[in-house]
Amino acid sequence: MTQLRRSFALFLLTFVMSSTAFAESESQFHIRIGAIKAVYWGSDSGDFFVPTMLDLEYETFLSNTRSLIFRSMLAMELETAKPYYAYSGAGMRYYLGSKGMLVESQGEGVAISAIPKVRYYIGWDAGISQAIIQSLGRILTVTSTMIDFGGNAGVIYQVDRKFGVEFHAGATSAQGFSSVSVVGVTVRATAGITYQF
Repeated sequence: MTQLRRSFALFLLTFVMSSTAFAESESQFHIRIGAIKAVYWGSDSGDFFVPTMLDLEYETFLSNTRSLIFRSMLAMELETAKPYYAYSGAGMRYYLGSKGMLVESQGEGVAISAIPKVRYYIGWDAGISQAIIQSLGRILTVTSTMIDFGGNAGVIYQVDRKFGVEFHAGATSAQGFSSVSVVGVTVRATAGITYQF
């Protein structure tokens, strides 16, 4: 009797899967460029503005309005090749008034595709950063390693099924834990593209 139930359940599952195909874009990749402004104070103080920051992010959806993000940033002054700010961390994202994922469903002779055209989100992330607090000439620098925590917001305009154009802004609070102990604030603004897969 147990074997019969298992066979029936397998048949039912196979029938449902064959009659209805369902697919979602469960993750997306972001690549953005922009600027960062930072101010630090403590045992040493300093500030910088770098207009050339690369922001890479992998996002995996937990639901249609909530996702987990993994993020890395590098702000480098191109003229001197100094990496003023480097960051790696993770966080959460929440979509407001719109769905985060592309959803496609098809059955017998019917296909439905739901592609959000404009997506608004807020979120937070936390991670480890390293920043140049003071630049003492072309070679010598005072650097600090910190814990960064902050919030962000953005908007994505979907160009087609896979690609979107994005604007993103955020701010963090930093607390140093290395030999150069500082606290600080960063403000970031970036723009770029997203790719859903």
